[in-house]
Amino acid sequence: MISNVLADIRYAARAILSHIGYAGIVVLTLALGIGVTVAIVSLTEQILLRPLPVTDPDGLVNLSDPGPKNVGMTSFPLAATRPSVSGGPETVFSYPMFRDLEREQAPFVGLAGHRFFEATLSTGEQPRLATGVFVSGSYFPLLGLQPALGRLLGPEDDRVDGLAESVVLSHAYWQSEFEGDPEVLGRTLVVNGVPLTIVGVAPRGFNGTAVGARPSVFVPITISFSSDEPRPFVSVLPNHQRRNEYWVHVFGRLKPGVSLEQAAAALNPLYRAILSEVETPLLTANIGEQERDAFRTRSLVLEPGARGQTSSQILDSARDNLELMTAVAGVVLLLCCANVAGLALLRAGTRGREMAVRASIGATRARLASLLLVESLVLALPAVLLSLPVAIVTLRAASRVPGMPQNVPGLSAVAALAAIGIALVSALIVALVPVRGLTGREPGRALQAGTRYTATKGVARFRAALAAVQIALSMALLSLMFVFTQSLANIARLDLGADIDSVVMVSVLPPPTELTTDSTFRIRLEEELAAIPGVSSVGASMAPLLSPEGWGSAIEATVEGAQAGVLPVFYNYVTPDFLRTFGVRLLAGRELDDTDIQRPVVIVNQRLAERFGLTADSIVGRSITFGFYTLEVAGVVSDVRFGDVTSDIEPQILMPPPDMTIWVGPATFYIRSTRPLEELVAAVRETIARVDPTRPIANLRTVERQLRESIATERFVAGVSMAFAALATALAALGLYGVLAYSVAQRAREIGLRFALGAPVARIRRMVLRQMAGMAVIGVVLGAIAASILGRAASTLLFGVEGSDPLAFAAAAAVLAAVMLGATLVPARRASRVDPMKVLRHE
Repeated sequence: MISNVLADIRYAARAILSHIGYAGIVVLTLALGIGVTVAIVSLTEQILLRPLPVTDPDGLVNLSDPGPKNVGMTSFPLAATRPSVSGGPETVFSYPMFRDLEREQAPFVGLAGHRFFEATLSTGEQPRLATGVFVSGSYFPLLGLQPALGRLLGPEDDRVDGLAESVVLSHAYWQSEFEGDPEVLGRTLVVNGVPLTIVGVAPRGFNGTAVGARPSVFVPITISFSSDEPRPFVSVLPNHQRRNEYWVHVFGRLKPGVSLEQAAAALNPLYRAILSEVETPLLTANIGEQERDAFRTRSLVLEPGARGQTSSQILDSARDNLELMTAVAGVVLLLCCANVAGLALLRAGTRGREMAVRASIGATRARLASLLLVESLVLALPAVLLSLPVAIVTLRAASRVPGMPQNVPGLSAVAALAAIGIALVSALIVALVPVRGLTGREPGRALQAGTRYTATKGVARFRAALAAVQIALSMALLSLMFVFTQSLANIARLDLGADIDSVVMVSVLPPPTELTTDSTFRIRLEEELAAIPGVSSVGASMAPLLSPEGWGSAIEATVEGAQAGVLPVFYNYVTPDFLRTFGVRLLAGRELDDTDIQRPVVIVNQRLAERFGLTADSIVGRSITFGFYTLEVAGVVSDVRFGDVTSDIEPQILMPPPDMTIWVGPATFYIRSTRPLEELVAAVRETIARVDPTRPIANLRTVERQLRESIATERFVAGVSMAFAALATALAALGLYGVLAYSVAQRAREIGLRFALGAPVARIRRMVLRQMAGMAVIGVVLGAIAASILGRAASTLLFGVEGSDPLAFAAAAAVLAAVMLGATLVPARRASRVDPMKVLRHE
C-alpha cells in the first residue's frame, strides 16, 4: 500500500512537471480562493470567537447594569456616563460602586475594574500619544497572567486613591519603543504628566480584556492626573469620588461550582442595598419618586466573560464587515473550485487512453481513483503554501478597515487548519469530478477510440453547468462592484458646503498635567500658525471634523417662539476664524468675532432653522436653550457636512468656548495656505514644537486626507469588490473558453460532416455562439439573484444606491457579455476552420 502511494506521488510529480501550465493555473487558482477564505476565517475566529489568552477564561463574568443612571446627585447635579471600547453605557460603574462591590464579592473569587484611556507617554522627549489601561490591583491576578519581564500590577499598587507609582508595559510597546531591553525595569515613564516606575512587561499577545484597542501601558486605577478638584462641567478620569461618574468596567471570576444565576441572586440584594442606603439619599430634591424607585431597584446583569468586554458598536461594525467579507470570500472560493473542476474535466479529455491502458493491464477502478487523488493532493500542497501569503495580505488589508478591531495579531492556528481542510476538499473536487468518466469506461472501447476521449452527455452537461456557475458568480461580483462604485461616486459628488482644499488640520492636546487648554495658549498658537508664510487663515474647533467622534454631541434644544418644541441638535466650540477658514457662506445675521467670547451668542446652520419651522432671517435674534445654556442666535450659515459625510445634515450650533479661560480637552486647528501641503505640514509641526514642546499632537494631516479616511470602509469595499470582480470575470472567461474549446474538439467529426454537407461557416459559428449564449443567460439570471442577496447584506455600507440597483446589474451584464463574447471568438473561429477531409479521414 505504502509503495503504491509513493509510486503514485512520483508519477504525479512527473505528470505535473510535464503539464506545468495546467498545474500552475490550478495551484494559483486554489491558492487565491483558499487564501482569501482563510483570512476571513482567521478574522472571524479572533474577533468573534476566540477567548481571552488568560487562565481559565470560561470562569470570567462581565457585570453590567442597564438601569437608569443619568439622574442628579446633590454633590454633582449632572451625571456622566462614559462608555468606551470595552462596552456601552450599561457596562460602566462609578469608582466608589466598584469598590463597594469588590468588598461584597461573596460569589466571586474576586472582582476587577479597568478602563482604556488616551495616554501621553514620555521618557524625556516630546510626549507621544498612545493607549493605556487603568487597572485595579486584582486585574492581573484574576486573569492568572505571568509577566514576560519583572512583575505585574497587584493589590499593593492600588491601595491609596490618587496615588500610583508603578506602570507595566505591553509586550508590543516594550519591543517597539525599548527594543526589548531587559534593563527597562526601574526606568521612569511619564504617563499624562505623572512619573511612574516601570516594574514589568505584560505577556506576549495580551492586549487587555477588550477587542478593538492595542494598549501600550497598564497603570493603577488609583492614579490621579490633577491635584485640583475638577470644575463643575469639566471632569477628567479617573474620578475616585463621584458616585454619578460612571466609567469603570467591571468583571469577576466565579468561585468553583457557582453558576451565573446563583451569583446574580447573591450579589443583587447587596447591590440594591448600596443603591438604597448610600446613593439614593444623594439624589437631588427635584427627582421624582418614580425615578427614585427606578434608580434604587436596578439589577446587575451577569454575562459570560470568556471573550472579554467589548463595545457592541465595535462588535456590530466588525460583524457587518465580516459578514460581507465572508460572502465575497465564499463567492471567490466557489468560483475557484468551479474553475479548477472545469480544468480537471478538460485535462481528463487527454487522459482517456492512459486510463484505458492502465485498466487493461489490471488496474482496478479504486486504484485509478487513488492515482488521480494523489495527483490532486500533490497539487494541493503548494496551493496551501501559496495561500498563506495571500491570507496575510488580505488580513492586513481587512484589519485597516474602520470599524474593524486593530489588535488582531495575524493568522491563527484555526485559520491554518482551515487552509488545510479547504485544500483537501478542493483536491477531492479536482480528483473526483473526472473520476467517473475516466474510470467507468470499458478499456476496449477506450482504446478503439484512440487517444481522443469522448465525454458522456452527463459529463458535458456538468461541464456546462460549471461554466454557468462561474458566469453567475462573476455576475454577482461584478454587480456588487458596480453598486459600490456608484456608492463611492455618490459620496465623491457630495457638496460638503465647505472648501477643504489646501487646508491642514492638527489636534493639540492640553499639557499632561492639565485638564484644559487655556485661551492664552490657543490665541498664541493661532497667531504663530497665522504667521507661517503663505497662511491666509487659521481656525479651531473642539470636536474634530470628518472623524468618527462626530460633530460634538446631540443635545435637546428649544428656540424662542418656535412651534416645533424640543429637537436634538449638535454643537461645537469654534473660534471666530473657523468659518472663514472653510469659506462657509453666511445666510443671515453676522459671523462670530473676537468680542463674542464675552457675549452669550451662537451661530446656527440653516437646517436648524428649518427644523424649528423658521427661516434664516426670522431665527436671528431669538434665544436658543440647550443644556445649561440660553444663548442668542447671532447668525445663520449654510449647511455643512462637518460630521459623518454619509449621514443627513443635522441641526448644528457653533459657539465660542464656554468661559473665556478654558477649552475642554484637545483643540483641533485648521490652517489654510497656498504653500505646498508637504511644506505646510512640516511648518505646522515645527511651530507647535516651538510654542510648547510638551504638548502632544495628533492627526496632523490635510483635511482632504481626513475626508478620504472617513470613507475608508466604502473605499476598501469598493476596491476589494473591483479586484474580486475582475478576477471572477477572468476565471469565468477562462472556464467558458475551456468548455467551448473542448466542445469544439469533441464535435470535430460532427462539424466536419456539416461542412461536407455544405453548411456555411456562419452557421457553424452561430452554433458555438448559441452554446455560449445558453450558459451565459442562465449564469446572468442566477448571478442577478445572488447579487441581490449580496446587495441587501451590504446595504448598510451603501450611500445613495440600492443593493439591487438595476443599472448596476445592466452594467455588469454588459461587461460580462463582452468578456464572454471575447472568450467565444477563438473556439468559434477554430470551429469554422475544421478541415472536413482530415477529420473524416481520421475517423
